Amino acid sequence: MKKKPKRKTLLKQWGQIIMKKYKYTCQVCGRTPARNPHHIFTRKRTSTAFLLENGINLCMGCHTGSSVLSAHMTPYEFKDWLLDKWFTQEEFDDLQLTSHLVEKFDGNKIKIFLDIELNRQKEMVAILEIRRKD
Repeated sequence: MKKKPKRKTLLKQWGQIIMKKYKYTCQVCGRTPARNPHHIFTRKRTSTAFLLENGINLCMGCHTGSSVLSAHMTPYEFKDWLLDKWFTQEEFDDLQLTSHLVEKFDGNKIKIFLDIELNRQKEMVAILEIRRKD
């Protein structure tokens, strides 16, 4: 019998997808390499913990280190930045509402979703490589 995937392992896979999606670049300041995938709404909420639209890739400074603009040190300013540069108010509100839904953790379902996304990313990289050669 196959073991159920653990939440921690799936969150790590989610983070890899987010970093690859944004090409290891901080979406706030443009610094690269950036290796700090951040959940817009807390990862404790299963309803949005694994949604790709709930993730943004940040550098260390923009994630936890800056007193000017960082997701953890200046959350209100970061939310303002998100609404100015990242989301429309409607998109933000929809994601926030989704984050409040109660959803049971189903590791097998989430693993399938994340595996599909990883494969999609690999296919896109392969297509870009072929185009570069042409």
